[in-house]
Amino acid sequence: MQKSLFLIPEKYLGTFTVCCSPQNYKDQLSDCWHYHDFDELVVVCSGEGRHVTENGTYPVRRGDVFLIPYGASHGYEQLKNFSIANLIFHLHEWRRKWGDLTDSIGYNIFFENNVTFQEKYRFRNRLTLNSEELEQCESIFSRMLREQTMRSSGCRAMNEALFLELCILICRAFSGAERKSLSEISNLSRLLEFMKQHYMEELSLTELARRGHCSVSSLCRLFRSALGRSPGEYLNTLRLERAAKDLREKTDSISSIAFAHGFSDSNYFSVRFSRYFGCSPREYRRVCSGRLQG
Repeated sequence: MQKSLFLIPEKYLGTFTVCCSPQNYKDQLSDCWHYHDFDELVVVCSGEGRHVTENGTYPVRRGDVFLIPYGASHGYEQLKNFSIANLIFHLHEWRRKWGDLTDSIGYNIFFENNVTFQEKYRFRNRLTLNSEELEQCESIFSRMLREQTMRSSGCRAMNEALFLELCILICRAFSGAERKSLSEISNLSRLLEFMKQHYMEELSLTELARRGHCSVSSLCRLFRSALGRSPGEYLNTLRLERAAKDLREKTDSISSIAFAHGFSDSNYFSVRFSRYFGCSPREYRRVCSGRLQG
């Protein structure tokens, strides 16, 4: 397997550098299971294989484009003359750079659809480029490599511009599909992002349905179909996960953490937390504190 790898170091946000030379693994049948502390945009430049993910395995071939979210484990198998371009970046930092691109269907499906969907919606955030689109991508890669090799003045700005050009190309290709299923999953992705930003607030089903551009019954059906849970269950999961993070990292009282994350009753918070994590908030904090000290 041959990789052309582009890296944006966190301390130089938006800067691309070549962090390794292309590697040839033609004699290997697979690439080992691994994960990264960054987001990874992958373009398959040649050959074919299978992409192994936490949600299942699917075939990939020349022209396929997909996103591997921060922290997601994956690997490749059954590779035949397989080469890919990896573009490594931090999605949370690039959102503010994309401007009105974030309003497009393609953006919301490809870059924000990174939750675990049920089988019906699985792998929707993949795209196969046509020959012309793939040639445009390969031209961008060549220009990026030239900029990174020559290190001329303005190379950082030029590589940011080239990465933006690549993302626009991908989002436009997705947006051009104009299928009902894409619109539906796009609306759901936007709604999930809204819930992540406002999970600590009172969010009624009516408000969520309005923002999801559907009825309450359609909203509940879509959540069950795509996520295997109700909107309320998904919202509670967000609240509990964020509260657990504060329990690990902060010394605030359990009651104040509960209130900060949308729970108006600390006893109810403790009950829900215990059901989800298998122990009380107090015990969870004690165990995590012991691990840190150890």
